Amino acid sequence: MSDKFSISLEAEITVIEFLAETSYNEVQTMLDDISANYAYEKRLFDMSNIKFNFSEREIKDIAEHGKKVFIKPNKLAIFTKDDLAFGEMRQ
Repeated sequence: MSDKFSISLEAEITVIEFLAETSYNEVQTMLDDISANYAYEKRLFDMSNIKFNFSEREIKDIAEHGKKVFIKPNKLAIFTKDDLAFGEMRQ
């Protein structure tokens, strides 16, 4: 996995911590890894350590990719430093 992410399991929740700014392709690869190796249905994306820097199109494409790789319904939470990043991720 990338040195830009930390993935751990806590109480049957897959916790994905962003450690450094990352590219669109790295996020897609990370989602592939999570879907293949972490079967838990609850996920926490902790983006509090990075400056959020994805375009609207990239956010939508990442969401579409996530829908393809996570076939089973799941719950997720997003933790960010600022309201703008949180709002962008909820699109």
